[in-house]
Amino acid sequence: MIVIGIDPGLARTGYGVLSTDGRFPAALAFGCIETGGDRSPSGRLLEIYERVSALFDEHAPECIVLEDLPRPDDAADGLAIALCHINMVR
Repeated sequence: MIVIGIDPGLARTGYGVLSTDGRFPAALAFGCIETGGDRSPSGRLLEIYERVSALFDEHAPECIVLEDLPRPDDAADGLAIALCHINMVR
């Protein structure tokens, strides 16, 4: 089974992809999507959406783990979380 974990945020969205086939999990990919602070919030959100979409297309996860903040620090972080949720159901 392929599992993807996402820690969403506007400035930095962390991710990790694991394969749980066999006895021990194996890391397939991990990293951080960093959006430039000089870009508009909409441009930053688009970049997050496109890069998370590419991860889903490449790895086709069967299970998704998403950090869900009870109250995002600001509206932009809330939108980043919403974009990751949208990717989960597409």
